[in-house]
Amino acid sequence: MMTKKERQMIEDLLTASALRSTSEVKPDLLHPGGTDKSIVGYLPVGECSDSAHVQHIESTLVTHREVGTSCGSQGGRDLYSTKLLALKALRWKVERVCATRLRRVDKMIETAEAEQGIEQ
Repeated sequence: MMTKKERQMIEDLLTASALRSTSEVKPDLLHPGGTDKSIVGYLPVGECSDSAHVQHIESTLVTHREVGTSCGSQGGRDLYSTKLLALKALRWKVERVCATRLRRVDKMIETAEAEQGIEQ
């Protein structure tokens, strides 16, 4: 049995290893061409929030909605055939959001260094 300190060390290592780059995963179910046709699959949502997740979605040419609900949103969506693919796509999207935020901070650091005459 691991101690609390050992469990924390493992979690810290796993968190550090999360800073890696993965490949983009594109949807493999394209929304249908007719208004009377639909597809069902998975859609990653909320990549800019702490509540990022995958939804089970039905999509037509003009709308999409979560499976099991009656109201939807405008616009058909391309979907992922499996939850696993959608989760991999979600991870890639979160990576892009985080990389953009980190780059913004890097630019601020570069500006501050230039203002202080520090060479990079």
